[in-house]
Amino acid sequence: MMWRGLFLSIAFVVIAFAVFAITAKSSYAADFLCVDEKGKVGAFVTAPDQATAQTQCKKKETATAVGGGGGVGSPGADGADGADGAPGADGLNSLVSNTPEDPGVNCANRGTMVETGLDQDGSGVLEVGEVENMFYVCKGDQGIQGVKGDKGDTGDQGDQGVQGDQGVQGNQGIQGNQGDKGDKDVPSTKTSDRSRYFLCLVRKLGG
Repeated sequence: MMWRGLFLSIAFVVIAFAVFAITAKSSYAADFLCVDEKGKVGAFVTAPDQATAQTQCKKKETATAVGGGGGVGSPGADGADGADGAPGADGLNSLVSNTPEDPGVNCANRGTMVETGLDQDGSGVLEVGEVENMFYVCKGDQGIQGVKGDKGDTGDQGDQGVQGDQGVQGNQGIQGNQGDKGDKDVPSTKTSDRSRYFLCLVRKLGG
């Protein structure tokens, strides 16, 4: 029993010393940050001193002691607005060019080629090197012929037009061919009016 009590006493002393050593070590421990030459923060290290912490940082990093983490502070007041910047340069004018497009691959039924861009040289004309966008506006196919409409009402007769000027007299026609020679005349037995007049006059005188 005596040996047992002595053993327990020694064990208690050893445990107490170990607890004291651990507590003492943790009491002297500090927090360090591994920071490189450019200010980039690396690992977070807890060590009793800087030399020990340095052994846990990478090459070209320095162990820097930090205080205990505090709470996040309240946001600060907004700063005063800065002065207005200088006016920017005037922008470039946009230009549009329309060119008739003949029937072909781009437009089956003709159309218009539209080109747009910025007037880089201020000439007011869209040049080849200034074209940024290009597209085609094409005419559609001819639609189906509609149904023939009803015949409209006959309109009122219009006013008589002004008489036209007399036309120019035409050229004289070509003389016709001479006719065939007629038959010989036969003495007529018919008494003319003049002969009757003389006969009547003779009868009166002879009377």
